[in-house]
Amino acid sequence: MYTIILKQIFTLAFISLWLFSCDTENEDPCEGVLCTLYCENGYVLDENSCEMCECIVSVFAGVYDDTFIYYELPLPLEIEMVWDIENLYFSGEGSIDIDLDGNNDIKFDIGGYNEENLNEYPLIFNHCTVTTLNNFEVLYYTETFYGGMGFVANLDVVSRLDFNEGIDGSTNWYSGSNSFIRMFYENPASMPYGNWYGANGIFYIGIKKNNKYGWIKLEMFDGWPTIISYAIQN
Repeated sequence: MYTIILKQIFTLAFISLWLFSCDTENEDPCEGVLCTLYCENGYVLDENSCEMCECIVSVFAGVYDDTFIYYELPLPLEIEMVWDIENLYFSGEGSIDIDLDGNNDIKFDIGGYNEENLNEYPLIFNHCTVTTLNNFEVLYYTETFYGGMGFVANLDVVSRLDFNEGIDGSTNWYSGSNSFIRMFYENPASMPYGNWYGANGIFYIGIKKNNKYGWIKLEMFDGWPTIISYAIQN
């Protein structure tokens, strides 16, 4: 009797182990991966060939080949500061035709004040903004800031890219229908200025039109942009 009971116990244990082994072998390693990210080029795969919540990137800042429209300005476009009659405030603008169709697509506006001559609270603070035209979009990021008394808000700013940084894997694209987005903007409040503020060196802006991606190459000197070149997929 005791022997029969032991045999039954071993039999049940073997069956349970076999069933567990089958379940493990048939388990889908990709099951349960949830992602709300939309990726036009598909998703990056992990070591199990499962899709990760990360987009495949094929366009990189500063990189181009013969499938791109590429244009390098004969002379870098430095936006001229035009001062008022009292030499207190300045403004300036510069535009570029990305797809070389004869129409300006991206416009840069700058403005500010003369710190040495102005003896009053400035009416215009130092700033640089980007206006998108003709269905072009620019890559942006969002900064959250706190204004006191529980006030919380978000501010959209043009993304500052380094060379070879991915562009088409991003989902934050600004198209303001001929309205501007900040590169940087001084202000007396607690709003962030943006990470272009005071920048020096070579950086890039990600651009997009009709699901074709590209970039604008800028040199920032003393915080102000000079446009060097640009490219977009053809």
